[in-house]
Amino acid sequence: MTIHDRHATRTATTLVNPPRMAKRALGAPELIGLSQRLVVFHATAADIETLLPRARREMGGGASNAVVLAVARHNPDSMWGIARRDRYMAGDTAAEGYNAFLMLNDEGADELMAGRLDAKNPPLHLLSRQHEKPAVVYGWGIYAPGALVGGVPLAFDKASTPLYREAPIIARAATPAGHRLLSTIGFQRGAVFRGKIAPQFYMFPRGKSIKEGRAIYDTHLGNESEDDDVSITVVRSIEDFMRVVTIRSATFVAE
Repeated sequence: MTIHDRHATRTATTLVNPPRMAKRALGAPELIGLSQRLVVFHATAADIETLLPRARREMGGGASNAVVLAVARHNPDSMWGIARRDRYMAGDTAAEGYNAFLMLNDEGADELMAGRLDAKNPPLHLLSRQHEKPAVVYGWGIYAPGALVGGVPLAFDKASTPLYREAPIIARAATPAGHRLLSTIGFQRGAVFRGKIAPQFYMFPRGKSIKEGRAIYDTHLGNESEDDDVSITVVRSIEDFMRVVTIRSATFVAE
């Protein structure tokens, strides 16, 4: 008789299997083209009251309206409404979908990775305010039916400003459609952050967290503010390979 531990299997998959290439990674031309027909904006209290009941029915649960309103008041960047550009420009400013984030501070990130964060009722002291840098941006929820999914990259762009761009984005998929969406736009299965592994999450590494999912010798980020004085990376493209050939020719062959 054998025992199959699903947690151990997910953890091993996170560490051993290479991440799949995203079919439509954030910033891909086809997603940008779709996004041009949409707008995102800070969701209003009326948007939250209208959209959340629909989202809870589709996802089989979720945070209450009162909790989401409290989080949005704590940090307005937590709740982004999505609407069709033509309706928005015509004066109909009501959101048709939304993308919600939890901007977690250091303590909140630790609680998330340890599996102790109550996402249905997150304590506000675990969340950063609008002027504070978060440790992790948690993808709290996405409700973007149909063509509104093109607004998701726009919302993620709002979470990529100088204040937020170094924080990795971590999310949990509540539905099969959520699993497909996160894989499609470039999230990796399994979160690795500050030495902790959470295989139940998806992760979009940013900042120094990029190094944690790599081999110990692959430390180059391509960002002077993040890289050490000396860093190493692996050749991943023909352009990188030609740079290696050029350096070798100049230093070994020519000399």
